[in-house]
Amino acid sequence: MMNVLIVGNSDINEALKKKLREENFTVDMIPDFSGISRLQGKPGSYELATPKKKYKGCGVIVTEQPYSSKSDLPFAKALNLLNPAAVDKLIGIKGRKKAAILLDYGEETPEWLTARAYEAAIRLANAKKDVLFLSMFSKAASAGMEKLYLKARQAGVSFIKYEQASLEYDEDRGEFTICVNDGVVDTVACTPYLITTGIKDNSPLAFLSGKFRVSDKEEIASEFRFFLNPALTTRKGLYYIHNNLDAAFPYIVNELREVAKGEAIGAHAEIDAGKCAFCYSCYRACPHAALEPDIKAGAMVCTADACLACGVCVALCPGEAIALTESSLLYSEKTKEPSPCLKVFYCENSAAPAFSEITKALGKDAEKLSFSEIPCGGRLGHELITGALATCDKVLVAVCLDGACRHMNGGKRACKQAARAAGELEKMGADGVSIKCVQVSHAMPMALLETVKEFLKDS
Repeated sequence: MMNVLIVGNSDINEALKKKLREENFTVDMIPDFSGISRLQGKPGSYELATPKKKYKGCGVIVTEQPYSSKSDLPFAKALNLLNPAAVDKLIGIKGRKKAAILLDYGEETPEWLTARAYEAAIRLANAKKDVLFLSMFSKAASAGMEKLYLKARQAGVSFIKYEQASLEYDEDRGEFTICVNDGVVDTVACTPYLITTGIKDNSPLAFLSGKFRVSDKEEIASEFRFFLNPALTTRKGLYYIHNNLDAAFPYIVNELREVAKGEAIGAHAEIDAGKCAFCYSCYRACPHAALEPDIKAGAMVCTADACLACGVCVALCPGEAIALTESSLLYSEKTKEPSPCLKVFYCENSAAPAFSEITKALGKDAEKLSFSEIPCGGRLGHELITGALATCDKVLVAVCLDGACRHMNGGKRACKQAARAAGELEKMGADGVSIKCVQVSHAMPMALLETVKEFLKDS
């Protein structure tokens, strides 16, 4: 099936339709989605029912653009991030003024608005303002956001990731006092120029995310948790374009060709109902809303095409009732025999793009590496890491930075498993230094290159 469903009322619909037809896809447009029920079927053969008609397609592209309801600012004197003139107003004030951008205050700021905050910070810093950027959540894991984050850093923006925040406004001085704590240190900033926003997401986009089983739990319903920039979501065959059509389209069309072939979904969680304690632990923890309760069976079930096989549920299930359907934890083996001296397990969301940039720089050293791409470092167990030493001299685990993992601290779990594997080797009298874990991002190829070369020196 080569038909694609476009859902949403957006000015990019016609351009998207034209691009799909040029790639030999047929298209059904569904601008009025008010009566849509849940998306049925699987990638390659989805069915979407509306009150008037049933649509079938190999994939679904959501184009409805995000917006928020009226902003409920903590204080009326703050500048509203949703108002473009707010930044212009501050830029127009002469002198090297101190400004603070406060996100995630009251509730989590979605990714599209965080991108706007990065852009505002860059403009202010380039206008010779001292900018302090405060946020509770890291939102620089995707390629586009990573570039904005780095650009802001290079412009001189100071970043603080906080765990708790308080805010006061002194009417007499006309000044805000912001106190944040990162878990260890308190930071206090005083400024008359605070840029912030408080939003409630009751948009059509939130409605669609629930209908399409992208997310149905309030605590993970914010945009950045499940929409992967620029086009991919946590449900296979379901895509979302929220900004740049030209950047998103190549990702979409490549995957649409694959799902149109009707190939197997791949690895996903499978629950043994006989062992399931129905404790809801996996339901609460799943970052992809892929698990839901089956009341009749008294057990959890997995929506296979929403599952990314990150292994979170497997790791925390108290009854050991969950397993991944494929025996191999790996997506792909990049090189085969003869066995190289360094085995590399790397995360597809962070280290993979960085490795793609340093392959040429590695030169002949690249021949010594065997790459295994994984959807999340959290899937790696110490057994798999130590097992790789049967054919390789060393093992390198390359995963996300703390706070940037899309699968609930998978990078941290990977590093702990690598440390555990190294410790077990040392207990047996072997060399635990032959195992190393490094945390990187898209924007750290040179740091990764140095790490790989240093690790190869004694091989």
